[in-house]
Amino acid sequence: MRGRVKPPAPAICFACGLATGLCLLFAAFGFAVFVLSAPALAFRLREDDAKRALGLCAAFCFGLCAGGYCVAFRIRPDVAPNMVFGVDLATFAGACLLHGTVLTAGLWCGARLPCRRTWRWAVLSICWALSEWACGIGALAWPTLRLGLALWRYPVFLQTVRTFGSLFAGALVMAVNVLLAQALCRMREKERWAKPLIAAIALFALNAVYGIVSLATPSSGELISVAAVQPGQPGEGQDLEAVYDASLKLAQEAAKNRPALLLTPENSTPTLFYYDADRQAQWGEVAQKSGGDLLLGGVYAAWWDGADGMTVSPMEVEASQLDEQLANGERRYSVYTRSAAYLFGADGALRQTYQKQREVPLFENGQGRQPFQWKPVVRPGLLSGGKVKIGVLICYESLFSSMARRAVNEGAEILAVTTNDARFDADAAKGLHLAHGICRALETGRPLIQAGRNGYTAVIDDKGRITASLPPEDVGVLHAQARLTAARTPYLLWGDGWLALCAAACAGMVADGLLQKKKENAGREAKGEKE
Repeated sequence: MRGRVKPPAPAICFACGLATGLCLLFAAFGFAVFVLSAPALAFRLREDDAKRALGLCAAFCFGLCAGGYCVAFRIRPDVAPNMVFGVDLATFAGACLLHGTVLTAGLWCGARLPCRRTWRWAVLSICWALSEWACGIGALAWPTLRLGLALWRYPVFLQTVRTFGSLFAGALVMAVNVLLAQALCRMREKERWAKPLIAAIALFALNAVYGIVSLATPSSGELISVAAVQPGQPGEGQDLEAVYDASLKLAQEAAKNRPALLLTPENSTPTLFYYDADRQAQWGEVAQKSGGDLLLGGVYAAWWDGADGMTVSPMEVEASQLDEQLANGERRYSVYTRSAAYLFGADGALRQTYQKQREVPLFENGQGRQPFQWKPVVRPGLLSGGKVKIGVLICYESLFSSMARRAVNEGAEILAVTTNDARFDADAAKGLHLAHGICRALETGRPLIQAGRNGYTAVIDDKGRITASLPPEDVGVLHAQARLTAARTPYLLWGDGWLALCAAACAGMVADGLLQKKKENAGREAKGEKE
């Protein structure tokens, strides 16, 4: 018999969500996501009252957000001492409220929509995948809490990402949990509980076997040497001059090994580097010494003209204009900065520049007096002016599958992530960022090299395996090899388009459930008339 849920149920659901969220941060326990959600889902599946069911869904999802974001936004006091508490609290609360609401809607719909009990696991998994997808669209997108990311230290469970992307990995985790929850419900109601349990084990085993076979299949392609520098956090706060000097010194050391690609972290240059010919010449010499491509993570700066609503070069704004506006208390011109990547060729020339397209909402997008861009213009970050065609993702951009997919479809042979996670005080947050890079490598079938100021700096192969890395907070140079594979993964072809087919299948299962319910009601009415 289905009955009311006991009072502790919301607390248990919150605890399950919290534990699941913590698995995203502490990846050594990531495999536990295959079972941690099951008790909460069992409570939800047994609850008939709509309001209490919504409360259970909210308890789980907000617990998930609380666990996943508890240290993800913790800012280093030495980097931004005046904004630590306020930014920590506001970002944590805002992310939990926004994403908790979206995930609650997906979980509630998946458990509430009418369908045959046999297909509940499929309907709920699809709705969950759609809710994770919804967290990653629009100008406020922050696609961080995806259940599949908890498995980044276990690539054997992530090989399906090559076919369907990171959203499918989360849907698969949810499917196993739903089947386990159904087994718990049937066990409580003294029904046949073996079938859903066997189905959960079979689904888990099939995923593992597929991963083993995929990892055992060798990749083919040219091996190239790569290097990435990790300068740490020199100086006080965001001292770009100290970071510049440390990055240059390490790059000069790395160039001695003549890597085909040398990468530095985001924000490795002073603000006006784009207009500084002398400093560009310094990095040109490093590129010549290495004999390969040099991708320098830096900063691009301009002035924002508030009157005309456009950016202008600092060279176009005369000093007299700035003096005049300061004297009159005007604010026509304001500094406009954006993270960028500068590609130097083996001849030492600056070949191409890429400016960050997807900016962090509110922290970068809409900074200062610049208007918030609700529809950011996104173009592929492809730099093809050197020996190797590079798909560039700057920091936050590595969270988006579409950007990596576009770059590879345009011809990128390797993905490069320049990032600055120095603001984060927890290594767990840096690990979660690296998890996105692992998924991008799997989705595109391309190797990925990431350079972080104080971690993570790593090289990832096309199967999502970390082949080399530097510990966070260390200072040094990472030397490794990367295989330039040319194979095209299924995900490059259809991206997240499979979600539309799954949504249509879900609609079909719901229609079948409604039809079945109608027949059952008609049968009850006919039986009542006979009696």
